[in-house]
Amino acid sequence: NTNNPNNPDDVNDEVDGDKPVVGVTATDAQAVEGVDNTLVFTVAQNNLSNFDTIVKVSLGISTLVAADIASISYTNAAGVVVSLTTATQIQNFLTNGDSVKIPAGSTSAPAITVTVIDDNIYEQSENIVLTISNASNATVGSNASATGTVLDEDNGNPNDGSTTDGDKPVVSITATEAQAIEGVDNTLIFTVTQTNLSNLDTTVKVSLGATNTVEAADIAKISYTNAAGVVVTLDKLSDIQAFLTNGATVNIPAGSLSAPAITVTVIDDAIYEQSEDLVLNIAVDANSPTPATVGSNASATGTVLDEDNG
Repeated sequence: NTNNPNNPDDVNDEVDGDKPVVGVTATDAQAVEGVDNTLVFTVAQNNLSNFDTIVKVSLGISTLVAADIASISYTNAAGVVVSLTTATQIQNFLTNGDSVKIPAGSTSAPAITVTVIDDNIYEQSENIVLTISNASNATVGSNASATGTVLDEDNGNPNDGSTTDGDKPVVSITATEAQAIEGVDNTLIFTVTQTNLSNLDTTVKVSLGATNTVEAADIAKISYTNAAGVVVTLDKLSDIQAFLTNGATVNIPAGSLSAPAITVTVIDDAIYEQSEDLVLNIAVDANSPTPATVGSNASATGTVLDEDNG
């Protein structure tokens, strides 16, 4: 088609050689929580036009969700400035998108600004992808989508090799039921927790502490959920001894603050012992998806007492 050498997208239109090609760009493509909380997207076209260009903007495959966003601001196709600040409004935009307008005589629409929330969740990085489609009076070019990335803030430590670990959790172990009395209340309960939520699992190694005085023969069973999410009950002496010797790994699931409890049931024996201590230590597993750190309470003690003589 010799009348249409520059824009052969429509062979039936002989006068669209200057028809604009429209794209979307992340003109501010990185936000850092608590430091620079904004992402900016711009819908633009390569040529001026005497006609308005209307473009549908919608969400692409993204990891950012409505709960991560404080507000979305843009100008819709009717020329109305829109500011979305409620979770419902933001979710509606993410679900349905909206149309924007490049006014006649202009090469870009007013910017779309996404302001993210500075939360306490360890996320490393998340992204939001905006795509464009259904352009009127223009064609959509190769840059039909744009990605903005949200990073966690720094923790202020210049020597830890990371600038995005401000929300990294600190893990602890606590004896949430710290005393057992033989024949009365035979259980000790230990809980592994972390300070912040994470979008990734946190894997923790649990092992016997050096000051432990409880032996396998003092224990009837140990119940816990392992790192694979399998509930484990150890009630054979050899299995209990293996736990005391080798420890086990547990998981704080993504989106949770604690692992399922570790419950130790002691035996009501006839041996005079006064008291014995079961000491459990924790360390972050080398392969933990969340590179958490261990806090000051890296060890917890449960005490087993003899029963009263009546």
